[in-house]
Amino acid sequence: MQGGGGEGKKTSEKRKHASELSHPFKADYNDHFETSLQAYTDIAPLLDLYAAKLGKTRKTLVIYDPYFCAGSTVSYLNELGFAIV
Repeated sequence: MQGGGGEGKKTSEKRKHASELSHPFKADYNDHFETSLQAYTDIAPLLDLYAAKLGKTRKTLVIYDPYFCAGSTVSYLNELGFAIV
């Protein structure tokens, strides 16, 4: 957050992006945020451990995203090598 209690640049950019999304239903602005690439990068080692326990790899582990929103989860996880999202 920037000084003076105002919104930081990233927050205002997220608000702009979220406000550009269109839904075929009534949507609350606060219900439509997506997990960042950094967060997925942070948990990738845990997903690797889980995959190994199942005898799978990043390419064969199946990850279900119940909160599709705008679809960045698929792109981010694919970028990290998780092929089946």
